[in-house]
Amino acid sequence: MPPRLPIPTRESLKPEEQGYWDQVAAGRGNVGGVFAALLGVTPDLTARVSKVGEFTRTNPKIDPAGREIAVLTVDREANCPRHWAAHEPMAVKAGVRREVIEGILRSSTDGFTHEEKIIHDFAMEVYQRRLTDKTWEGTAKYLGKNVAAELAITIGFTTMMIQLMEAFPA
Repeated sequence: MPPRLPIPTRESLKPEEQGYWDQVAAGRGNVGGVFAALLGVTPDLTARVSKVGEFTRTNPKIDPAGREIAVLTVDREANCPRHWAAHEPMAVKAGVRREVIEGILRSSTDGFTHEEKIIHDFAMEVYQRRLTDKTWEGTAKYLGKNVAAELAITIGFTTMMIQLMEAFPA
C-alpha cells in the first residue's frame, strides 16, 4: 500500500515552509517518519506538535527513566511495535532496568520498585482513560502535582504520536 501522504524533501516545500522543516530537524535531530509526511501537508501545525514532543523528551522535571517507563507502557498497551522499537533504546540509555522493560512487555510489575510501579500504573490508567482519584493522589504525592500533570501530558502526546503513526505510516 502506498503511503497516504507523500514524503517531501525540504527542497520540495515552499520557501516560506522550509523554516518549519528546520524547526522540526533542530528539535528532533532529523526529519523522518510521520513528521516528514505531515510537514508536506501541514507544516506549521507539524512544527508546533514537534515542539511539544521536544519538550516532553527534554523536560527536566520528569526523570528520563520514568518518562520512558510511561512511554513504553503506552506503547505496549497500544500494541505499537514501531514506537516501542524507537523508545526501547532510549529507555535503556535513560537507565530503565531490563527487568522493567521485560515486565512491561509481559504486563507485569513484579520486581518493579515503588516509583516504577507508580509511573507504570499512572500511565496505564491515563492511557485507558480511567485515572482513579487514588492513583492520581498517589502519583501527585510522590512526584508532585506539577510533574504528575506533565507526565500525563507526555502520555497524551505519546498516544497522539502512535495514532498518527498508524494513520500515516511512512
